[in-house]
Amino acid sequence: MARSSRSKDFPYAFPVYLSPVLRILGDGEDHPVQEIRQRILDDFPLTAEELSLRRPGHNVDVFINKVALAFNRLVFHKAIVSGQNMPESYRITDHGREILKRHPNGARERDL
Repeated sequence: MARSSRSKDFPYAFPVYLSPVLRILGDGEDHPVQEIRQRILDDFPLTAEELSLRRPGHNVDVFINKVALAFNRLVFHKAIVSGQNMPESYRITDHGREILKRHPNGARERDL
């Protein structure tokens, strides 16, 4: 399948992934990035074509990039940190738990 570079065709903006990441990490355990991505896909299914979308001029999948943007924003606001027990993993912070409590149905970027 040829990979498209029309990232504008991707159905979700990165902020939609903020709350799912916090909910996944809400158990306080370290979770690998790959597991988090898969669990997000369970809630926000994508077609094979959508999964193959690439950022124009970059060698990165749009989905992976949008989840990475959510990770970066949550780290920036100290809602999550890199995991301690495994490489390429994250865990929630006390601040992240507070955000999740205040906005159980969906945190937005301004809620961080």
